[in-house]
Amino acid sequence: MRVIREIEVGGEKVLVKEMTLAELRAWLAEAASRLTVDLVDEVFADQDILVSDIPLFSDLKADSLKDLAPSEIEPLVSAIREVNSRFFVIWRRRLAAATALPEAAPISLPAL
Repeated sequence: MRVIREIEVGGEKVLVKEMTLAELRAWLAEAASRLTVDLVDEVFADQDILVSDIPLFSDLKADSLKDLAPSEIEPLVSAIREVNSRFFVIWRRRLAAATALPEAAPISLPAL
């Protein structure tokens, strides 16, 4: 049975859930397809999570986040990371490996 933890965020009870493998795969596929960057969405990027991802890990609606300050969201992000700790360890390891790869050599195209 997956872990579900209740915490308080902005005076409301929020359920934080451990993601299933299928949910994690779907989340990663969706994250890989994002083309735009929203700087506000990146407030917790150092914690390996975007603000827009928080509803996927909890029962909090995306619309509810807009009126919360980062300090109010921090405990929620911590709970998400704790409940999904195995995933975030692997995520951090893979991210470190990906950023350590040497840059690809430039491709030279033949002249036309």
